[in-house]
Amino acid sequence: MMKKYRIQLNVLFMLVLLMGMVLGSFQAGKAQSGADWTIPVNLSLSGVASAPLMVVDSGGVIHVIWLDEVDGYKYSQSIDGVKWSAPLSVTFPFDPEDTPPILLADTKGFIHVFWIDKRGGLNYGRTPSGDFGEPSKWGAVNLSQSVSSFDVALDALGQTHIAYI
Repeated sequence: MMKKYRIQLNVLFMLVLLMGMVLGSFQAGKAQSGADWTIPVNLSLSGVASAPLMVVDSGGVIHVIWLDEVDGYKYSQSIDGVKWSAPLSVTFPFDPEDTPPILLADTKGFIHVFWIDKRGGLNYGRTPSGDFGEPSKWGAVNLSQSVSSFDVALDALGQTHIAYI
């Protein structure tokens, strides 16, 4: 009895699919055209960069940081994704030994940065987008002394939500 019901359900499903294809109610997938891509830009100019992170602020400015094996953390920004500022060596409040930070931009013009330091402390910094490359203006604080993992998100109202263990 159950097998007969399953066969009937499969036949009905196949009929619905065929009808959808015949009537054109299903949209066909479309591939990107090659014209949408720009030529890649080497932001690091060094060849020894790793761990890139990017955030786009509320004004559309793209902020990128990465770890350079020789000079530590670097920072660059772009308004259009084509022309980039010269890479700057920046002393961020997180170290290469810390977990990679999470960068979030809100609609009020701030960039939020969360990371776990090498001692297990959960840290937070916030800065106006224009001051992202100047960590001394972040006002970084420690949120908890012993954290093994966390996740953070901004909701539609721009409120920050964080969960950690």
